[in-house]
Amino acid sequence: MNDKGKRIWEELVKEKVRKGSLVGITCHIYSKSTKGPIDETKKCCCGRLTRSHSFDGEAQTQFATETEFNEMTCVPEETPLTVYGQLGIFGSGARFIRCYVGLQNLFETLIDLVIEDVDSQPDLLISCFGGAKNFAMTDKLEKEFMNGISRAAVTKSVWLLTTGLNQGASKLIGQSVHRFTLLNKNLSEPTIIGMTSWGTLTEHTQKVLKYQTSEHVYNMDFIQWDEEDSLESLNWNEYNTLDKYHSHFLLLDDGRMNVYLDDRPRSDFIQKMCSKTNCHSITIIIEGGFNTLEVIKNDLKNKRPVVIIHGSGRLANVLGTLLEVSSKKNTLENTDVEQQIALFFPECERELDEVTMQSIIANIREVLKMEYRNYLNIFKLERDTSLTDTIIKAMDKVQSNSVQQRNLLRLVVSWNYVHRVQNMPKHLEDDQTLYPSLFQQALKENRPVFVDYFLRRYYNPLTTTTYIEYLTALIS
Repeated sequence: MNDKGKRIWEELVKEKVRKGSLVGITCHIYSKSTKGPIDETKKCCCGRLTRSHSFDGEAQTQFATETEFNEMTCVPEETPLTVYGQLGIFGSGARFIRCYVGLQNLFETLIDLVIEDVDSQPDLLISCFGGAKNFAMTDKLEKEFMNGISRAAVTKSVWLLTTGLNQGASKLIGQSVHRFTLLNKNLSEPTIIGMTSWGTLTEHTQKVLKYQTSEHVYNMDFIQWDEEDSLESLNWNEYNTLDKYHSHFLLLDDGRMNVYLDDRPRSDFIQKMCSKTNCHSITIIIEGGFNTLEVIKNDLKNKRPVVIIHGSGRLANVLGTLLEVSSKKNTLENTDVEQQIALFFPECERELDEVTMQSIIANIREVLKMEYRNYLNIFKLERDTSLTDTIIKAMDKVQSNSVQQRNLLRLVVSWNYVHRVQNMPKHLEDDQTLYPSLFQQALKENRPVFVDYFLRRYYNPLTTTTYIEYLTALIS
């Protein structure tokens, strides 16, 4: 993006700041303005060393003996928002913002911010979570996943949401989409949002992001100017830095360092997005550890479909296998779950105590309850045509309103899901107002099966969208 684009992002953020919709947060137990002797090697309950605090007000040292982080005592109500901008030497890369995760209506504000920045809103939000450092797939499955998720990402009105980190699934997705855009022309610019905890980013990453905040480049007393060159780009050899191919980074801060946030922010963000834009949402699970169960549970409880990539390893394989087992027998026993855990998590027997293991088994059995089965979907390379087909089938199974059904039809044509031609819902098949735009889309995107379908439905190609709009205006 050019300098104009950079100014637009910064102006959008500043507008939200002026309205009080975005603030920062920091621990105030120690202050950099404190005078007198202080043990600079002591670690605060927020995870920072005493000398690393950025707070410059009056220190609340009465809480210095706290051993566990307590948001009511360790952080002030708010601080000015100071970290936002665009990456790159000329500020032409991904947009980023660091903000207080506990702020009321935060996610509505962030959603508005991204929508205003890209000048569109999604019809489908795909949340991709799972494998991190131990992420691995077979070459054949990885190729199909890369192709499917890339095809989805470059589809107009489809957004992706990941952790945004330079590791595992989020890194693979970023690289895949970037490669796909290089090999194909005339594609929509992908919107890939990374949502992660500010406190888990490496120190170098945090310094780069602060440096890239343009209005603070010349007054950052903690940066030596001989470091300037190294602060112009992230270190791609670090795991806990940001992936280079995402478009936006929402860096959520609760005042702590080196602590991962739970799944509530991601789940709340998706819920607010669906409410605001009336979009579909779906979550794709690639590999994953036991903490990924929280992601799946939140989606299932909110009636959001989940696609599990069977064969991608660990939790995905456990759930995929157990779903197949439970389809052949009426009940799922603890022993069935234990066998799969032992197979795909062999380290658990020596690393986890009995109480923890039983809790994991209970959580797995909960997500596999019959009441959630309609929202659980398995993508299996040996059986399914493509990942995009599986995504559409998963969305087809859940209840949706008329607007969502119309939007889904556009995806059906774009992804060439020819199965829909034989299974078009009656109320959509009879809705002639849909034909002009879908027929034109099928022609432009070279979808002969859909062109043939509309012609066999006696659609008149001369009845264009402009003509339909003209008739509608006359009637009204």
